Amino acid sequence: MSDTLKEFLVILDNFERALSHEQKDDCQSLREGVELIYKQLLDVLKRQGVEPIEIEDEKFDPRIQQAFITEESSEISEPTVSEELQKGYRLHDRLLRPSMVKVLMPKKEGEI
Repeated sequence: MSDTLKEFLVILDNFERALSHEQKDDCQSLREGVELIYKQLLDVLKRQGVEPIEIEDEKFDPRIQQAFITEESSEISEPTVSEELQKGYRLHDRLLRPSMVKVLMPKKEGEI
């Protein structure tokens, strides 16, 4: 069942990408339709026990997040999530897919 749900997540990712782009012409009805399908898909997944992982604070948590990109920063003291690149999901409180994130890492001492 987890493999089937992962397939749905790919569709969900594509909807999120489509909704994040600004429309250059009047495609309001198309956008409304995509939003409706997106909400319906989320509802189906929710009924099956799938919930998105929300990034509650900026602290990096390797148990539920995968660092896809890292960047050093002298402004932080511990690994910090600066951007969510792909949502993570749980299935009945079990990790289905980690969140893919960009992580700021503390600059190592001695480096400029």
